Amino acid sequence: MIPVIQNILYVTDLSDCALHALQYAASLGQAYGADVTVMHVVPDQLEYMSEQAGTDMKQGLDKDSLNDFSAPEMAEALETLEKRIMDITEEFATGTKDQSGRSPFSEKRILVVQGDASERILEEAKSGQYDMVVMGTHGQSPFMDLVLGSVARHTTTHSPIPVLVVRLPDPK
Repeated sequence: MIPVIQNILYVTDLSDCALHALQYAASLGQAYGADVTVMHVVPDQLEYMSEQAGTDMKQGLDKDSLNDFSAPEMAEALETLEKRIMDITEEFATGTKDQSGRSPFSEKRILVVQGDASERILEEAKSGQYDMVVMGTHGQSPFMDLVLGSVARHTTTHSPIPVLVVRLPDPK
C-alpha cells in the first residue's frame, strides 16, 4: 500500500540547515497536497541553568513563576518563527500553491513549545496527527554526534512515523 501523506511536521531550530530542510517540507507539501505544521522547541532555560549549577533550580518555584521565567523566550521565538514562516510562505507562494491557490503553510499551524527538543518532537510525532517529520541536521561528525547527542538521530530512532533528515549541501 502506498502511504498517504496529508500532514507533515516540519521541525526547525531557526538555523540555516533548518531553512534548507524547509524547502523539502514545502516541496513535499506541494507534491502531496499536504498541510505542513511548523514546530520550534525553545530550550527550558531554568533546566539548563540547573544542569550547569548542579542543583534543581525549579525546586520551590510554582508553575506561574516558571512560566514567567520563560515567557520572554517563548514570545521572541514565536515572533521570529512566525516572521520566518511568513517570509518563506511568500517566497514559496508561487511554487507551492496548488491550482486552488492553497499553500501547505499557514500561520495557524505554527507550534512553539518549551522543553527538551527530542522529547517534545517525539511527543508531537506520536500524537497521531502527522504522517511524517521533516527536519534538518547539522551533519556533525559521528564522534561529535556521539558526544553531544543529536536531536535528529534521537528522533529518527524513536519516531513512530517516517523522518526525513536533510543536511546542508557541501560547499564546493
